[in-house]
Amino acid sequence: MKRRWWHALFYSRVFSPKGFLLRAAGLAALFLIVHALGWRAYTGILCGTSPTGRAPDANAALFGVSYAGLYLAGVTLVPVLVLAAAIFLLLLRWMAGKGESGLRQIEK
Repeated sequence: MKRRWWHALFYSRVFSPKGFLLRAAGLAALFLIVHALGWRAYTGILCGTSPTGRAPDANAALFGVSYAGLYLAGVTLVPVLVLAAAIFLLLLRWMAGKGESGLRQIEK
């Protein structure tokens, strides 16, 4: 049975290089989608300015907070996840080269 991309995204191990990269790609994709939709204009509501002119605009608040949260995740979490995946992959390859003796030393 052929695996679908969403199956790999949701059912891969979280604490693995592949899991880190998939989560980073997912966060980056979400940020690119909301940026392409133009939700950046709605971040003004965070300082009290409504982009639509109506003060009680719940959609504008949701769009602004979503954009700000995804922007912060894109700036902070995505690079950290990519670096963690690279370091984790290098450590796994290094440990595979050491054989079982290296694994026993780490477990102690």
